[in-house]
Amino acid sequence: MRPGIPTLSAFPRRLWRRAWTAALAAAADSDLGYPDPAGHPRLRRVLAAYLGRVRGVDADPQRLLICAGFTQGLHLLAQTLRTRGAMTVALEDPGLPHRAPILRQAGLTVLPVPVDADGILVDQLPERGVDAVLTTPAHQFPTGAIMAPTRREAVLAWAGRCGAIVVEDDYDGEFRFDRRAVGCLQGRAPDRVVYVGSTSKTLAPAVRLGWLVSPAELHAELLPNKFLADHGSPTLDQLALAHLVEAGDYDRHIRAARTRYRTARRALELAITRHRVPLRLVGTAAGVQTLATRLDDTHPDHLTARARAHGIVFDSITRYQLNPDPNPDGVVIGYGNIASHAIDEAMALLATTIRGHRGAVC
Repeated sequence: MRPGIPTLSAFPRRLWRRAWTAALAAAADSDLGYPDPAGHPRLRRVLAAYLGRVRGVDADPQRLLICAGFTQGLHLLAQTLRTRGAMTVALEDPGLPHRAPILRQAGLTVLPVPVDADGILVDQLPERGVDAVLTTPAHQFPTGAIMAPTRREAVLAWAGRCGAIVVEDDYDGEFRFDRRAVGCLQGRAPDRVVYVGSTSKTLAPAVRLGWLVSPAELHAELLPNKFLADHGSPTLDQLALAHLVEAGDYDRHIRAARTRYRTARRALELAITRHRVPLRLVGTAAGVQTLATRLDDTHPDHLTARARAHGIVFDSITRYQLNPDPNPDGVVIGYGNIASHAIDEAMALLATTIRGHRGAVC
């Protein structure tokens, strides 16, 4: 039940093999040379059209950079911002734990900014001294908050006033269950927002393909860093993804995954109720994990430790906090890579573990 992992067994092996074989068969001799650091022109064209259609991205192929997932994308962006003279980047707190080390390695200072049920608290972003903010507006990780319309307007206005960049991590924008997902921030302000996405949730982390859509000047400055990092992403994998999207197989796979994750989240809700686990799911129904707040006085670190001792692996909210909370409330539970019947078994075992611990204490 680790957060952030899609259904690995549902990777479309047959479709990917067919797409990769088709890509290899159609590849020109020139495609087998050193890759374009920006990415293969065909994939950039295909992705620009897809992102515009599905997520509302203003994605000119000439401003789209293919990279090895979100991690490399953020690393390249951090290097480029530091070269530009940037000093400080604001981060949502809580958030993914590896963001801060990437930024610090590039020589940037990290400023944690709290979030609430409407997303990042924009009024806590300083008017001076912050060069960029990294945010997950479509589905905040790990709280599950959707950035409210007023906050979306506020963060773009803040960036405009301060000359700052908004880095939009759209890590699972295709996976909202209750309604159509909100469009991205980048489509509202393409001159101020860097849009980052990848196939890590839609296909599998092993594919290692992601993308940055940046303002033209910043895109040009990113290219030398990408060249020095790896001389370009693997061409045949890029062409396979392009084929998968063009054939409509990528959309069909995502629709099936959305249904699967909706069912799994519902199974988790029912199992928590059925087995009287003292947790309550919060945040928007979307993605492959959820925040669950505690209904008793069990510290989330203690709960996760006891669960791990019985083979149930999820995370305490403390793993994702830059500024420690004296009274942390919640655990982050993944339901993407576990079958519904196993969810029920895990919650039954967790309930037994919690009751057994209470009995031992008494």
